[in-house]
Amino acid sequence: MPLRNSTFSAQSHHRQSRCAVWPRRLQRAVVSETLVTNRYRNLAADQLSPNVEEQVARQARQEQQVRDFYESENLLSQPNSLRHYLVGALPNYVKPLRWLGVTDDLTSEQRLDMDGISYSPDPSPNLPYFYAANARDPRLGIVHEGAHYQQLALSSAHENPLRRRYYDSAANEGVGFYNEEMMMLAGLFTDAPHSEEVIHNFNRLRSLRVIADVNLATGDFSLRDATQFFVDLVPMDRETALGETAMYVATPGLAMSYHVGKVLLMRMMTDAINQQKQRFSIREFHDFVWLNGNVPFSLQRWELLGDRSDIDIIDSTGSAL
Repeated sequence: MPLRNSTFSAQSHHRQSRCAVWPRRLQRAVVSETLVTNRYRNLAADQLSPNVEEQVARQARQEQQVRDFYESENLLSQPNSLRHYLVGALPNYVKPLRWLGVTDDLTSEQRLDMDGISYSPDPSPNLPYFYAANARDPRLGIVHEGAHYQQLALSSAHENPLRRRYYDSAANEGVGFYNEEMMMLAGLFTDAPHSEEVIHNFNRLRSLRVIADVNLATGDFSLRDATQFFVDLVPMDRETALGETAMYVATPGLAMSYHVGKVLLMRMMTDAINQQKQRFSIREFHDFVWLNGNVPFSLQRWELLGDRSDIDIIDSTGSAL
């Protein structure tokens, strides 16, 4: 983009001090973004697509590039039955509803023959946070929302009907959040250094969400506090910050599901690598997780690794009540 670090106001320091502990993952994200931004400080900023038509065409090209990258790097299978995650111009009837959430149509179990669509406004210098990132490099949305589309489409076609729907999004959001950093580390953005900065900034945002989530739930943050918290420390525009905060006021615990899911996924992957050793396949592991991504990771561990220790903890907790 690049997304620049904000100046901390006195009010921001006060909000910061009310958070008992800054998560280590937030510290890592802030330091990583700062170092990468310094590394690419002399590169010109990435350009916006000139209009929504070019954005649509660019999305289609880069979505195919991402799919080809999964295959060429042996990361994740791309079956011919899987449709595409594309961009469409934001319809007039959707515009008044944009504040309700992400304007994506990820299809459903009954519409797996249709492409997933992300409705986007016309590119402009004043676009909100996520739209601005995607207008400069559509892959920044494809590696998260596009990962959601693929995971949900694959799960919706699962041979076991019980695994076609999700009830707790920690696994789903964990997959999307993990996929961003995984694709960066695998080399997808070597041609777009500023997009690496944005991936680190996305990580910073998800880490800040954990703090805001807890403080909103305990009453230590008001709606205004949390909105300003995101504006100051991501940093991001006020419209997106308010939308973020309103969502987490309504759904306590959702904001931390991104980190919880990612941590559990990486823990399971690490244990699979150590258990399977030379037999471990990145592609086979990802294929399993994407197909079963509606299932909590505690159950995925039991099935994949034969480890039901997480289930035993849940069982023992329940019996103690």
